[in-house]
Amino acid sequence: MANPDPPLRPRVGARVTPAEQSSRRRELVPSGTVANGVMRPLVAQSWKRCLAAGMTREGMRLAPVPLQSGQLEEYRGAHPLMRLLPIFRDLLGDVVRDAGCVFAIADAAGELLWVEGHPRTRSGAEQIHFIEGADWSERTAGTNAPGTALTLGRPVQIIGAEHFNGAVRRWSCAAAPIRDPDSGRLLGVLDLTGGAPAGSPAMLALVRATARTVETELARMLAVSDLAAYQAQGELPPSAGGAAFVSPGGRILAATPGFGLTRLTGVTDADQGSSELPDGRRLVIEPVGASGYVVARFVESSGQRHSTSSVRLSVLGRDNAVLEVDGRALNLGPRHSEIVVLLALARDGLTTGLLAASLSPDPLNSTSIRVEMSRLRDRLGDDLLSSRPYLFRRPVRSDADVVSDLIAEGRVSDALKSYPGPLLPHSQAPGVAEIRQSLHRRLQQAVVTSYNARLIGRWLETPWGASDASAWEALASLLPEGSPRRLEASARAEAIRPEGSSSSW
Repeated sequence: MANPDPPLRPRVGARVTPAEQSSRRRELVPSGTVANGVMRPLVAQSWKRCLAAGMTREGMRLAPVPLQSGQLEEYRGAHPLMRLLPIFRDLLGDVVRDAGCVFAIADAAGELLWVEGHPRTRSGAEQIHFIEGADWSERTAGTNAPGTALTLGRPVQIIGAEHFNGAVRRWSCAAAPIRDPDSGRLLGVLDLTGGAPAGSPAMLALVRATARTVETELARMLAVSDLAAYQAQGELPPSAGGAAFVSPGGRILAATPGFGLTRLTGVTDADQGSSELPDGRRLVIEPVGASGYVVARFVESSGQRHSTSSVRLSVLGRDNAVLEVDGRALNLGPRHSEIVVLLALARDGLTTGLLAASLSPDPLNSTSIRVEMSRLRDRLGDDLLSSRPYLFRRPVRSDADVVSDLIAEGRVSDALKSYPGPLLPHSQAPGVAEIRQSLHRRLQQAVVTSYNARLIGRWLETPWGASDASAWEALASLLPEGSPRRLEASARAEAIRPEGSSSSW
């Protein structure tokens, strides 16, 4: 396969004034063209980010190489993706070489850990600093598949002149991020780079499939590690407030009744000690034999005078929240529902002013807030709700928390099953609307980027997903060419697009 055309030499531009930079922003991005073609929205948004960061196409230089050989060897030797290099080679090696391309593995910061493939293409890639140790994050190298995929957290293909840096516009690349199955965080990205073949749909599909295979193997390895650590730990110690066995990524692998949490973020075996929570509970972290695994338990502190059992809150797909306290279900009115949602997420509590700002875009009388809070305390009791600041004295677990945790764990199908609808859908309170939109958007993006036609179809069957143009487009891309369902999905996306690409929740 022919090698890409020789890369252009980057120009070292003169200093650009703010006025010139502003002018170029108007010229480059809103014009929406690349090489006389239509600029894809994904590319346009990336160019905007580059321009906002002060980059100019004329002034772009080659990607920096912060990791030199000595550092690189030590760093990549400890990186979890490098342990799976045989899988990358097995799935990509022959195909990539036959297509005249190279594949690369980068970390979550965009620094290339490994580059392998067609010798001539690899030699050409060296001229644009597409080499091990180089930083190809979007913030340093401009629009490119590995960097932009890391920025967006989903597979990306950048073709030719779509690159922001003119020095690499004769290349094409396809990349897919790879996530840690334990924490859900990005581990890095797999990239395939070369000439025209790298810009084909088949290569993007190959990169996606390989990334999924690697994530599956990581999940298998994690399951083995979980089981070994759990067997080594044995029974959880008794604790009045509940105890849990926690993975390095914060997943609750086992818990005693009353623990009340499904995830603990930011917990490692180095976090020995304890911390006081706003509800008065003290969390004690104790490392176990397996690296990264801990036992977390709640113990009574001097400032804790009340029950530590959690409170359940239902707010999805309903306008009136239901609060379950010690087996007693309380149906709340619209305003009290909004207040409870806001307080449930405010670990340090809310002042009268902050609560008022979250409830209405217009100024609210502080007296009216105090009256509402007094009525709510009468219903809930002083042992559950305190003032100055307003704060729940016991942990509150909502159905929105469940969906959020499932998304973070990559369990998109379960998250969709657990989502009966948007949070307090008709509430106009700014703070509630922000929470509602954030959760809805996260679930929508997780579904659309799952590349699972059945899952996307389930989303589109819901009242809140039926008008999601991006989901119809994603479904169409997954269906066979010329099939009636694909034509229908494309037509639905086209019909919806002028009115907005997604629901307004």
